[in-house]
Amino acid sequence: MLQNLAFRNFHRQGPRKSLVILAALSLLVLWGQSDSVNFTKVPTGAVVAQITGRLVGGGGLDGEYELIAYFTFLEGAGSALFAGDATESNAILAMRSERFRFQTFPNGPLIHFGRLAVPVTQPAYVRLYHMASPRRDLSRPFTFSEGNLVGTLRTRGIQGSLTPSMMFRAEGSIAAESATDFNIGDQKVNLKALGESFVVSLSGIAPSEAEFNGSAISVPFSGVIRATEKFADQVVITPGSGGFGPPGK
Repeated sequence: MLQNLAFRNFHRQGPRKSLVILAALSLLVLWGQSDSVNFTKVPTGAVVAQITGRLVGGGGLDGEYELIAYFTFLEGAGSALFAGDATESNAILAMRSERFRFQTFPNGPLIHFGRLAVPVTQPAYVRLYHMASPRRDLSRPFTFSEGNLVGTLRTRGIQGSLTPSMMFRAEGSIAAESATDFNIGDQKVNLKALGESFVVSLSGIAPSEAEFNGSAISVPFSGVIRATEKFADQVVITPGSGGFGPPGK
């Protein structure tokens, strides 16, 4: 159809004008054949992403900790999440939490725990970073906040349980507060296009009591992120506080 239109215009407009028309039509054809597809919203309950990473920190119950992780699966991304082999050093999409402390409730050999925010880092944010040529290293947490900030998530209700030297599990909700477009392969991505509220489930091997009370720990975990119904926090600002926003890095 496009070729017939160009042929008719060649005779009506003359050679010079027809060349311009042909060039414009060629661009339209190439644009129409582009395989660039934007990500779409994931149904409620479906897996949005899978992650793997570490809980790092130290100092026992009075210490401070953070989660660092990289994405091993993102709905719609295929194998484009790594700039080379599928290792943490090549992970183009990573996340890093604010620092936090533990609140624990013993129950025999099982320890129930919750998250206590470090005052200077409230509210509880997790930030996502995209880097086309990454050099991430699980022994250097700062490498998981290198690159462009592409998403800010706010956590709520993080709770879990652990048995020293055996296992830990944790689960909580997160909401996407802000997101910026970025590219994975030939696709434009915006995390809010996948959904605005999610449930995160983490599992791993818990440190021993001696390790937990030591100067530093690095606990491996894996996690699954699922889409959930949209929710919104009611924000209360104390008069004279000057409000609050995402803390600095």
